[in-house]
Amino acid sequence: MDQTQEIEFAWLLTTGIGITFMLAVAIILFVVFYQKRLSQQQLRMQALKNEQQQQLISVTNQVQEKERKRIAHDLHDDVGVVLSTAKLYLSHLMNQPEAQTVAQKIDQLVATAAQSVRQISHNLSPQNLEKFGLVSAIDEMCKHIREAHQTEVTFEHNDAQRLDLDKELGVYRIVQELLNNTLKHAQATYINLAIKFENEQLILQYHDNGVGVDLEGVANTHRFGLGLQNMIGKAEALKGQIKFQSSKGEGFQATLNIKIKAHLLSDKS
Repeated sequence: MDQTQEIEFAWLLTTGIGITFMLAVAIILFVVFYQKRLSQQQLRMQALKNEQQQQLISVTNQVQEKERKRIAHDLHDDVGVVLSTAKLYLSHLMNQPEAQTVAQKIDQLVATAAQSVRQISHNLSPQNLEKFGLVSAIDEMCKHIREAHQTEVTFEHNDAQRLDLDKELGVYRIVQELLNNTLKHAQATYINLAIKFENEQLILQYHDNGVGVDLEGVANTHRFGLGLQNMIGKAEALKGQIKFQSSKGEGFQATLNIKIKAHLLSDKS
């Protein structure tokens, strides 16, 4: 091979290597760019999915609350009227000596049923919440638990503030779920609940001294686990988060954080 051929071969080799290198770089850049676009698309899809899930949860909660109000209204108006009428007939029956004992027992049962209807109606649609706000409604709920159960309940809070009604109702339902779980499953003798409004945040801390639970063990496999998932969904719908901490024999704790733009209770009629 003469010198000219050697130069030509070297030039072709160098050119080929250069083209191959540029092609390899182009392929690498294409793969990186494609993966970046794919990752961005996946993030957008996930964000859209999360937004759709939150919207679905929000709509579901609104439908549930509307149905609760309807049932509470029907209980108060329809069943309440029937029980009132029954008590009216019983008052006449108790004037007859031979039927007085039976009438008194029936009257007690009717009174108990009427009280149950009022309590169910209140749980379904807490009017105290709409009138006086979240803190007042939770305070009343704790009072009912003290009266009906042998459980000590303490409720601490700083200055009461009013939130949007949807947020107040969402937090109220979460507290209701926490208390119900404790009363049904925990065998607790003490419950502490605290709400703080600070730095445009609502911080709710909950603790009981019950038997505790293996959180991983109950996830998605038990009604209690489904209750936890339900609370997580409610917190996400409120653009907040709730965390749970528990183990067997160590009680149960929950912390809820929600960003808020609150105004003082005295500023809202």
